[in-house]
Amino acid sequence: MTPLWRADCTLNFLRNHLFRELLGVTEKDNILSNMIRENMITREVALERQKTENVTPQRFINESFDRIGLDLSDFEEILSGQKILDDPEIIREYLS
Repeated sequence: MTPLWRADCTLNFLRNHLFRELLGVTEKDNILSNMIRENMITREVALERQKTENVTPQRFINESFDRIGLDLSDFEEILSGQKILDDPEIIREYLS
């Protein structure tokens, strides 16, 4: 039996990888942060959940890039010069 391939699953892995690399956060981080603000969980619980729930195995990222025909190393090289959190001016502008 061949496993079914879903584009939305692949795109989700890539989106989370992109967000994590560029911004240092993912959608899951945002969800956990909102849960803390709503007093649904504590910060400590969120940090523990983040360690287990916010991890994308490297093999899924590699397979996703293979499926869409992109080279991961080229993508990583492009991202290395674009990290928003590495630029204090962007952060200052965002916070002002």
